[in-house]
Amino acid sequence: MRFLPVALIIAVVIGIAHGEPYPSPEEIIVRVEDQYPVFSPDGKWIAFESRRADGVDHIFVARRDGTDLRQLTHAPEDDETPVFSRDGKRILFARRLGEGRTAQLDIFSIDIDGENIRNLSNDARGQDDHHKFSTDGKHIVFNSSRSTPFAELSDEEYESYGWNYDIWVMDADGANQRPIIELPGWDTYPSFSPDGAQLLWRRVLEEGERNSEIFIADADGADMRNISGHPAFDGYPDFSPDGAWIVFASNRDGGVFRLYAMRPDGSYVTRLTDPAEGAADVRPAWSPDGRTIIFNRDSGGKSQIMTIDASVMLYPD
Repeated sequence: MRFLPVALIIAVVIGIAHGEPYPSPEEIIVRVEDQYPVFSPDGKWIAFESRRADGVDHIFVARRDGTDLRQLTHAPEDDETPVFSRDGKRILFARRLGEGRTAQLDIFSIDIDGENIRNLSNDARGQDDHHKFSTDGKHIVFNSSRSTPFAELSDEEYESYGWNYDIWVMDADGANQRPIIELPGWDTYPSFSPDGAQLLWRRVLEEGERNSEIFIADADGADMRNISGHPAFDGYPDFSPDGAWIVFASNRDGGVFRLYAMRPDGSYVTRLTDPAEGAADVRPAWSPDGRTIIFNRDSGGKSQIMTIDASVMLYPD
């Protein structure tokens, strides 16, 4: 695990405060609604969801430079939020099934060649998505709205009801599904730390002014704590492969969504991007070597897939 000396961190933060340049993002793909990009385990491919084919979200893969584009899913339903398995042979995604209050999201698996599609979570009680493999590939953590009583609500209640999302885990084949975090409100976007010891997620606080924060806990949900602690929106957290940093998106500086990184204890918050006016940087994910961050830059109705060299700011030689 590599740690940045305190003196260098202070220098980075001071440089940001005085307007020093940020790493220049590299544009990979520019189309309407190409979202949630992620790297393959070998770093040579990216997967993402897109409506480019027919107005329905499908799962696509492409080489790291955006070439050799391939469409993996072709169903009439929306397919969302792809994630590679640890061996790179499969991709997890969420498929939207049904309409209205009966609509659900289930977590599916597909081989990298587009074959062998399987429904893993397969639960009609709500929406299962934002799934991640554990580092050993044996478990999948995800958020689920199963505790929201849709079937018991009247039409009027349904329109105003506050959804509830909990954090669940299951075996890689979909067996042994069980909750880890069961709290009122929204707990979403979970992942395990690289060593499997900690659970990271985004929680919406309902006390006072509604606010999105980043939480961390032991892998079993114990010792839960807020590590972002800011009145702005903080979300989309993702551990670096060495566990030393957490990248996230926040509008804490003037209401503009930028990418930031912080230590797992919430210290050394470092801004990584500075998009032009009207743009928003969101949905970040690390490359396997921890040097590059891939993300969306949303602007003017388009979602660009971009990358930045995170090592410039976080791991200077």
